[in-house]
Amino acid sequence: MKYTILPMQPTPNGRMHIGHGGGTYLRADVLARSLRAEGHDVRVACGSDAYENWILAASAQDGRTPADTCAVYHSGILSDLTALDINFDVWIDPLNEPHRQAYLDIHTELFREVSASGGAALETELVPYAEADDSPLLGTFIAGDCPNCGAPAGGSSCTGCSEHFQPSQLLNPHARLSDTAIVWREEKNWFLRPRSAANLLAELESTGLAAEHVAVAARYLERSGGRIRLSGPGTWGVTSPLLPDGWVLSNSYFLYCLYASRQVADEAAPEPFAAGSGVVTVGIFGTDNSAPGLIVPGLYAQATEGRLRAFNHTVVNGMLDLDGQKCSTSKRYGIWLKDVLGSGMVSSDELRFALSGVDLDRGRANLNLPDLVATINGFRGAVRDRVVPALTQAPALAGVDQDVLATQRRSLQPASLNLPSARAVLDDYLFGPAPDPARWLASLAALAAPLTPRLSAAITAAAAGTAGNDVLNDVLGVGDLTADRLESVVRRGGSSS
Repeated sequence: MKYTILPMQPTPNGRMHIGHGGGTYLRADVLARSLRAEGHDVRVACGSDAYENWILAASAQDGRTPADTCAVYHSGILSDLTALDINFDVWIDPLNEPHRQAYLDIHTELFREVSASGGAALETELVPYAEADDSPLLGTFIAGDCPNCGAPAGGSSCTGCSEHFQPSQLLNPHARLSDTAIVWREEKNWFLRPRSAANLLAELESTGLAAEHVAVAARYLERSGGRIRLSGPGTWGVTSPLLPDGWVLSNSYFLYCLYASRQVADEAAPEPFAAGSGVVTVGIFGTDNSAPGLIVPGLYAQATEGRLRAFNHTVVNGMLDLDGQKCSTSKRYGIWLKDVLGSGMVSSDELRFALSGVDLDRGRANLNLPDLVATINGFRGAVRDRVVPALTQAPALAGVDQDVLATQRRSLQPASLNLPSARAVLDDYLFGPAPDPARWLASLAALAAPLTPRLSAAITAAAAGTAGNDVLNDVLGVGDLTADRLESVVRRGGSSS
């Protein structure tokens, strides 16, 4: 089976924190490793969301041009995810060649197609402008309260309840980055709407998507009629010859996936999102991107009259809180991957092990610093006190427990991905009885491979006699880990560079 896994592209407005690493991108990597271990052909494509206007706020704060901001964080994000052993077959910079023009072209081509088919239409809406300088207040420039749950929200989505909205729907709207008053104007912009909301929901249900996520999509379709923005005023974004100056096309996650999937497709192979392509496409994203991830693909499938199809599967993860507060790039709150992994105090495997146990597959979850330390130290103790002695007793690996491996793999399928369940199977082996060292180590290496790949590789290398003198090299962090020591890399407000 051929799979193309497409995690949501990160905005290059800062480096990666543990909420990013432990959410969408860890899930993409674990799923890819597990499917490859089953013998499938798996490609993972991603890159930076360079046309997102949240970059403008970051560039102003960092004192760089928007293009320089994108360049700095495009490479920085890849460095962060690579340090967590999260791998991609392609990492796309849509702001520069060889991707720039082709990326712009795919947006124009799809816009032309869906507007011609009647799937998209011009609609009148109220657009907020700054009284101070007459600039449009969309995306990073607008904030208020969520029209669904009432929580503070910015841009076009709520991280609390996953609601997607247009600026005019915000309660108590205000300029996010200044104290300017808002002037509302009637303007016409392009929007997609579903031809059949019922069919769109039925398609989502048929993929095995959890009921709570289908409910989010259903709520949006009912509240808004499924209206999704295709164009708007702006100075930074996807330009098109089909729009007037000063207007840009929305930088859709689905169109990004459409472009990215082509970059990893076999030469002369059908479009991965074409019906009958033979490629299983998997979208992975956070709950704050539920509308772009769940609704937009179905809208394009309907608007292109079936030429394109939506994802075969979607994986939605919740937001990660650290000590009760959401990890946030804009608020400079959380643990940044480059800080914790670059310090050497925590290894990639240790952090992956800890983060895979946080139940983001069922929604928002909290991670307390003392619990993070305890989990990492528990992993260290098991490796030092159980794995290393077992390696001295077993001259070779033998007899993977196939029943246990099958149990874990049931939690590592696109329609049922659940990292805590998969780690629970690993935990049972790592901390459980080991009467036969050769069989225990062989099974442990197989179970660890998708979650803690360095441990798996170290066990295999040590048993083969190719590990050298230190079988723990790169598996464990350096020095004793305490809450006070880990606190030194926690940011509770400050720079994200």
